[in-house]
Amino acid sequence: MPKVQLGRKTLLVGQCLFLDTSFLVSYRVPQESDHARAKAMMAQFLRLQQKGQVELWLSPIVFGETWWAMAQLLHGRSRWEALNPDDRKAVFRQHQSALEAMTQEFTDSGLFQIAAVESDDIAQTLALVVQPHPSLLPWDAYHTAVAERIGADTIVSKDRDFRDLDPALGIRVVSFGKT
Repeated sequence: MPKVQLGRKTLLVGQCLFLDTSFLVSYRVPQESDHARAKAMMAQFLRLQQKGQVELWLSPIVFGETWWAMAQLLHGRSRWEALNPDDRKAVFRQHQSALEAMTQEFTDSGLFQIAAVESDDIAQTLALVVQPHPSLLPWDAYHTAVAERIGADTIVSKDRDFRDLDPALGIRVVSFGKT
């Protein structure tokens, strides 16, 4: 099983990694508290991927969540909270080219696989995931369903919701954050 170093800790990761929104945001945004950790882990993931030891997966939903999170961060979280919905859309459009460039970087690199999300497949899997995990937030349940559908054995995230996943799913959670 592949290993990555996180400070003094050695983490075992699977061979099929689903990268969650929290990881992508921390990786891309220098102001994020876990940016250095996420950047170091991504470098290790890419080395393992280039050796053929891991597959790196993202989903369209991860990109969507990442776009909104990054728009909030680029604008400033406290100022974002004060905006009405129309102003939030305007801020989002203001940063859209940078966000599209980030997505393009991941999709065009050939290093990441993007999960094709079929609503019928995911709906069935989602029902199986949510039923035993009612504490999962809706998007996290969706990410788990996508990860399960693509055969991921690892979710990389700092979201607490993933920590209670049933081991019977066969998906380990590698947390990189301080939370």
